[in-house]
Amino acid sequence: MTALKTKQVTLIWEKDFSEFVSEVYGRPYRWLRQGDATGQDSIEEFSVPSEENEYDSYSLPRLAEWLAKPAPPESDWRATDWWHEHWYPNFEEVVNDLMKRGLLDRGEYALHIWW
Repeated sequence: MTALKTKQVTLIWEKDFSEFVSEVYGRPYRWLRQGDATGQDSIEEFSVPSEENEYDSYSLPRLAEWLAKPAPPESDWRATDWWHEHWYPNFEEVVNDLMKRGLLDRGEYALHIWW
């Protein structure tokens, strides 16, 4: 019998990741609210650096575009909800930028989604 193959990843709670991105860029960010719904208590793996998803590159604002648009005030929950759900940058571009800034190391990661 051969040994079970394993993979080491760094686990990040989605809420912690989203709060970190919001702090770094100074604007609302919530990975959980983006795109297709993700199941409760699920794991999304990714690598850093990440290859950009070509489809997302056409349908989502570039990071610079996201940063240039004024963020809604936190007191306006409707506008903030819209921002979270419809105006967010490509995930791969965000993690690659965090790596370039020295805020996220190269490696294998997993987001733990819990809502």
